[in-house]
Amino acid sequence: MMKPRANELAVRIKDIFIKKGMDLCLAESITGGLIASTLTNIPGASKYLHSSVVTYSPEAKELFLDLPDDLMGNLVSEETALAMALGIRLKTITCVSLSITGNAGPEVLEGKPAGLIYMAIHRDSGVVTRKLELKGSRNAIREQAVVEALEFLLEEVSK
Repeated sequence: MMKPRANELAVRIKDIFIKKGMDLCLAESITGGLIASTLTNIPGASKYLHSSVVTYSPEAKELFLDLPDDLMGNLVSEETALAMALGIRLKTITCVSLSITGNAGPEVLEGKPAGLIYMAIHRDSGVVTRKLELKGSRNAIREQAVVEALEFLLEEVSK
């Protein structure tokens, strides 16, 4: 079930994307499609949400996002979030792309703690990233990451 804050953000994102005539694509890893699911729970999402790809494995990141080989051992990183955002935007030719990668835990991954997340937004006006250090269970981290990603997206496209 979608949390009230996520629902509110999804409505606001839909409104601003439609008002500005922009479209969006997503490249999700840690969230496993939860961002796309949250956005598509709102009627009218098809008017701006172009596509979403869940690239959970390194091989999927390489296949669908053209992630460079030198990032394969560093998937929980700002560089990977940037490459994911660029990769999906180049494939879809959309106005805005949002990517998210990280470690939901509970184990350390690539020497990085659970709750470490990187997001990137790519658009014509530039690229921005955000790092998160979240706490909680695996599911709590993923749910928090969705809200944080939606807030990040809304903040950036509202400028």
